[in-house]
Amino acid sequence: MATMTEERPSSAAPTEVVVRVDNRQRRRPSLVGLVAVLGLIGVVVVVGFVLASGWLNLGDLFSSRTTDRSAPVILHQLRDRSSLTAASGTFTVTVDVEKDVSVLPQFLAGSRSIYSGYGTVNATVDLGALDTRHVAQTPDGTLVVTLPHARLESAVLDPKHSHVMNRDRGLLDRIGGAFVDSPTSERALEQMAVQKMNVAAKRSALATRAERSTTTMVERLGASAGFSHTRVRFV
Repeated sequence: MATMTEERPSSAAPTEVVVRVDNRQRRRPSLVGLVAVLGLIGVVVVVGFVLASGWLNLGDLFSSRTTDRSAPVILHQLRDRSSLTAASGTFTVTVDVEKDVSVLPQFLAGSRSIYSGYGTVNATVDLGALDTRHVAQTPDGTLVVTLPHARLESAVLDPKHSHVMNRDRGLLDRIGGAFVDSPTSERALEQMAVQKMNVAAKRSALATRAERSTTTMVERLGASAGFSHTRVRFV
């Protein structure tokens, strides 16, 4: 009688073991790449040595160039001038202008500007009306020349020597200046400097000096023309 044996499956689950095989090999530097890098370094060293030694002049290759594309100067008008600049005076002035707002402190509203002006005032004598009515000869042979009095021209500021020395503005003025094209324009200060120079020139002896210089020049011209005596009148 045969005995049959029944094999039952085990209740325990089999253990799985995962083995990861990395087939990548460590990269080795390429011999060709190494040779290329060494060659490039050698070329840079050789070129630097050649440039430093002056064997190869590449100055023109890396030099800069400036091109002037400005339009030509256009002459608008030529004018004859008959006025003689007989004298000139140099003036300096310091313009100190302060603007206050009565109800606000100065650090909030108001400004103060100190401007140093340097300019020249010319004194001229008009010789354009000089004709036979203004030139006469007395019986004793004296040449009499009649000229207009010297005229003072407006002061001309020198921008190289004129500048703002100091400028203080309140907080509100600074904020409002952000909406103005030129909040710190020097135009008003320049005009005040010119006006003060013009007043100072009138109070000076600049016009008298110009007439004295003109008299000396006319007397020399009269002497060169053969007149022993020349007299100049300013009317």
